[in-house]
Amino acid sequence: RALAHAPGGLLEGATLQKVETFGWQVSHQCPLLDCGELFGKTTSEIRVTAHYTYRIPLAEQLQLRLAKDHYELVVPQLQARTPVAFDTSGMQIRTEKGTWLSPSAGPNREAVVRHLGAELARRAQRPEYLRAGEGSAAATVAEFARKWMTEQIEVPRHPIRVRFGAAAQRVEPGSGA
Repeated sequence: RALAHAPGGLLEGATLQKVETFGWQVSHQCPLLDCGELFGKTTSEIRVTAHYTYRIPLAEQLQLRLAKDHYELVVPQLQARTPVAFDTSGMQIRTEKGTWLSPSAGPNREAVVRHLGAELARRAQRPEYLRAGEGSAAATVAEFARKWMTEQIEVPRHPIRVRFGAAAQRVEPGSGA
């Protein structure tokens, strides 16, 4: 059977909240010697609670097939929504200067904030983050399919198992990585 719907939609499948920390370090640049060791470095560290949201792109048709004791539904891989949301009220920034000759703290602090969005977007693509969202997303997709079947065909008599992508592992709805 095919689940039909409007092409191009996205189903929000999972949200992962994670406290993230990363740093930014600068030192003076000298052509012939290591100025970082000579004059010291300035290091800023930022800590935020990131809200990674993963969505499933819905194809024009999704194939739902009956296997002996369950239905199997293959959907595309999860996609991270960017920019990644984060809570500014709990954001913490810490800056340390190596010595009084180290680069100034203000521009380094600005740089760590300026690079935050790109860093969170990069982390959203990590395989372990994607796997962490698959259990919840599988439950969301299975519920979507269950409601569609109930409204369009009949109440499903078997559980729905979701697979992400053609080569993906089977994920039981509600299981986490």
